[in-house]
Amino acid sequence: SMLIISVLVGIMTYLGFLFLGLDFALFLGLLNGTTNLIPFIGPFIGAVPAVGVALLDSPALALRVLILIIVIQQLESQVISPQLLGRSLGFHPLFVIFALLLGGHLAGFRCLLFALPLATALRIFFKHFWRVIELSIHK
Repeated sequence: SMLIISVLVGIMTYLGFLFLGLDFALFLGLLNGTTNLIPFIGPFIGAVPAVGVALLDSPALALRVLILIIVIQQLESQVISPQLLGRSLGFHPLFVIFALLLGGHLAGFRCLLFALPLATALRIFFKHFWRVIELSIHK
């Protein structure tokens, strides 16, 4: 699902750059989509060349490009990722957001990487545990 998310980010970024009239919109959109695969710093790495190219044209265009990238990244992290990750893991999107927030709050930045795998493992454990309890009650 991360690949699908990155493709969507690349397409949205490309279309936004095209709308803004940014030179090299296709290349920079593909770069943004590709670097989006890198956790946490990827979007920043992809934004730097786009803002740099826009800055060569005008500071106003650079600001619009930066705002566009921020809006797309917020849309990706708040809407698209929870929907796709939740669907692929079998979780409700709000649970995905809650698990990430709880993991970040309890254990900091490092736990964000492990929040969803841990939630999946706990769900499997408790489903199995509940099944064992049900079997022991019905004997």
